[in-house]
Amino acid sequence: MIESQSLTKSDCEKDLGIYIQSDLKWDTQIKYATSKANRVLGCIRKSFKYTQSEVIKLLYTSLVRPHLEYAISSWSEIGTRFWDSSL
Repeated sequence: MIESQSLTKSDCEKDLGIYIQSDLKWDTQIKYATSKANRVLGCIRKSFKYTQSEVIKLLYTSLVRPHLEYAISSWSEIGTRFWDSSL
């Protein structure tokens, strides 16, 4: 209780753009990041049909990769195990 108000239990909380689950697993963060990156990648594919590989690489590194790499230092080890098991 804080100031006579009950605290509610939450299974997942978003703080500074990172999802943290109550069991300290990162599944929600990984799913969110890959979903957002895939949406951006889909927009690139729709917008640029005939481009050179250098342009695609530049678009990928500037628009898609930041979504995958955001705060990776906090969940990268766990994320590596998650991606390996899902393949």
